[in-house]
Amino acid sequence: MDEIVFSIGRNQCDLMLTHDSVSKRHGEIRINNGKVFYRDIGSSNGTFVQRNGVEYKLEAMNLIEIYHGDIIIFGDYQMTASELFGRVKEKIDLLSLKQNKKAENLEYDRCIYCGAVKVKNTECGGCNR
Repeated sequence: MDEIVFSIGRNQCDLMLTHDSVSKRHGEIRINNGKVFYRDIGSSNGTFVQRNGVEYKLEAMNLIEIYHGDIIIFGDYQMTASELFGRVKEKIDLLSLKQNKKAENLEYDRCIYCGAVKVKNTECGGCNR
């Protein structure tokens, strides 16, 4: 599988985080060989990762692999690695659907709770609402 890259931020990004401390374009998620990586792209309030009880500040433009159990902090907004992986899986599934000819007539909208893109009138895979 080729590398997949998603933008993450507060405005017009692939993965939307609607919180004032999250930059409009905060960072990017990269999926490569089944692994998930994150890069802060110079956000105003920074990105931190809590791993095994220790909090690390990510330097802008450095790539870090995200593991189950990690907590990612975008400014003041926290997300577990499991939540992030769920949102990423949802985006990959959506890309696959769009590539499938049968999906051409499906309509998409955003979840009113978490902002994830989903098939219209279905449960959100990001927050399960």
